[in-house]
Amino acid sequence: MFFLSISGNTGLQEHLMRQFNVAVQSTFAPGTSSNLKSQWKQFILFALHVNANPAQCDLDIVKQYIMLLSQSLQSYQTLKNYLSSLKLWFSLNFQPCDFMENITIRLCLQAIKRKLRQTPQAKLPITPAILLQIKSHLDLSQPFDSCLWASFLIAFYGMLRKASVVPKSAATFNSEFQMAQNAISLFNGDIVISIKRSKSNQFGDRLHLIPIAAMPESPLDPVAAYTNHVSLSPTTMEQPAFTYCSPEGPKTLTHYNFTANLRKLLSRIGLQPELYSGHSFRRGACSLAFSQGISTQLIKEHGMWLSSAYETYLTLSWSDKLSVTKAMSKVFQ
Repeated sequence: MFFLSISGNTGLQEHLMRQFNVAVQSTFAPGTSSNLKSQWKQFILFALHVNANPAQCDLDIVKQYIMLLSQSLQSYQTLKNYLSSLKLWFSLNFQPCDFMENITIRLCLQAIKRKLRQTPQAKLPITPAILLQIKSHLDLSQPFDSCLWASFLIAFYGMLRKASVVPKSAATFNSEFQMAQNAISLFNGDIVISIKRSKSNQFGDRLHLIPIAAMPESPLDPVAAYTNHVSLSPTTMEQPAFTYCSPEGPKTLTHYNFTANLRKLLSRIGLQPELYSGHSFRRGACSLAFSQGISTQLIKEHGMWLSSAYETYLTLSWSDKLSVTKAMSKVFQ
């Protein structure tokens, strides 16, 4: 058997424990794992600062940490995320501690929730009108502008999260989570995107195919944008889909490039860039599809929503909202 090739019981045990630890570390998606590590680090630094054992669940230390978080965070939901990661931290250190059930902590959290209560400020949606204005400020004969424009339209029509479109850096590109060239193909003149993993499909249980229709008569044609991009920046099929040619050689469009240039372009067309984010494409496309009468089932399938969470992405127009009472008034006519 395979373990006979590992000399001695100690070697076998060490090998199996290494494999076990690797499996545990890969439980979470990269973004979730990064957030957990950052939040654990904050608690460890706090515990050490007050001469406490960070691996020990001391309710008094937890209470003090909660108060520190309440004074440094602006969102109650963010505070709850920190506490959720802290609960996991204690469990991983064999110190299961359901401090959230402590009555004084629960009362304190209610008071903090009231203090930190704020209206969620969802980012505004990117609309076709905004995309048209952005296009007027791009030189699509240039590899970088062409790459950026193609990524914008693919993100919009695919209702995609930024994390599925571009990596944080060229070094962290992972074709399981971001699109490589071979994840975007042409079929009967339309685009088909293959998404292996995403926030709603972290274990790759299914391959999600997103068809995007060609719009040859439209200045916002995604097929024309993408084919122009690959003609100006030809790359191998294994490279990131949005890789562009530069004097220094091929470069990868990253989270930073994507967001920073979006904000720069929004500023040029007279909008407040801080009101938008990479997620604005997903929100805008979802709202547009809904306003055009697309069924909720199709919207959920297209945007890879497993629940009704897509409803939080909808930005309804004034006429949409007014249609409610207009429809009600018909009973009196």
